[in-house]
Amino acid sequence: MAPTAQPAEVRHIDAFGSYLASFEIALQAENRSVQTIRTYRWGLLRLRDWLAQQGRPTDPTEVTRNDIRGFMADMLGTHAETSVAGAFAGIHRFFTWLAAEEPELLPHSPTEGLHAPKLHDKPVTFLSDAEIVAMLKACAGADFEARRDTAIIRVGIDCGLRRAEFAWLALEDVDITNRVLSVKGKGGHLATVYIGARTAQALDRYIRTRSRHPKAEAVVERTGVGGERQRVHPLFLSARGGLTPEGVHDMVQRRAAQAGIARKVTTHQLRHHFADALKSAGASDEDVMRLGRWRDPRIMRRYASSAADRRAQATHARLSPGDRL
Repeated sequence: MAPTAQPAEVRHIDAFGSYLASFEIALQAENRSVQTIRTYRWGLLRLRDWLAQQGRPTDPTEVTRNDIRGFMADMLGTHAETSVAGAFAGIHRFFTWLAAEEPELLPHSPTEGLHAPKLHDKPVTFLSDAEIVAMLKACAGADFEARRDTAIIRVGIDCGLRRAEFAWLALEDVDITNRVLSVKGKGGHLATVYIGARTAQALDRYIRTRSRHPKAEAVVERTGVGGERQRVHPLFLSARGGLTPEGVHDMVQRRAAQAGIARKVTTHQLRHHFADALKSAGASDEDVMRLGRWRDPRIMRRYASSAADRRAQATHARLSPGDRL
């Protein structure tokens, strides 16, 4: 009888974890956002698990270019393109860092010469004006939650805030008189965002109601733009204290359901609406990028592309070449 085949030896699991911990320290020193670090870690841990399943060495200094190619091909069959692209970004950054840190062990990154998977332009879904109005009507009232949720939705469509940015905001960041908010955006950059008169009114109403909340005087620590620790009063509160990113997301879903919107609605769709509304009003790509705090024009155009055909039709109706003759 032939001997039973033994599983391939899986080596260096601990080495991978050790290098990953050092990599995260390096990212923190660069003031990378918590979300970026989480995304990178997510992709790298999946690479490690895949290597182990394939019986390949998991010590990062022994990972080959073919290993990376095989992993990416496998991911493309099971994950969304954007998730695969995020995983590749983390893997590429990790091995570039490791080659610089340990050149004797890893002279060259195995990602050299490899490219991120191509993203196909899939229009993102967005909320119509009527749906936004319905959500605001669902928040009608003068109680704490009604005014808080109204303020969040209006800030979302007026400024395009990400849910982590909502959770980071403090009372100290609000200047209603000058209609500006100071926000720590993606990548750890401080940005000034502008609010209109109705958003300023919604925030003013909420802040007056907030002053009577049991957690109104609660102080929390947060990481500032330069990495310094700050003691601030969270702007948006829940029964437990500062509203978390997940709390913002849950609120948006709840108000959408109350508004009769049957499909899934996310906080990011308020950001989609923000970009589409600016483009529909004639804003340039440069202005939309700056107002929305995008650094990659391709990403900005993707967010604003959902209603591109509708905007093009409206432009043609206004400027029809045939109607000029």
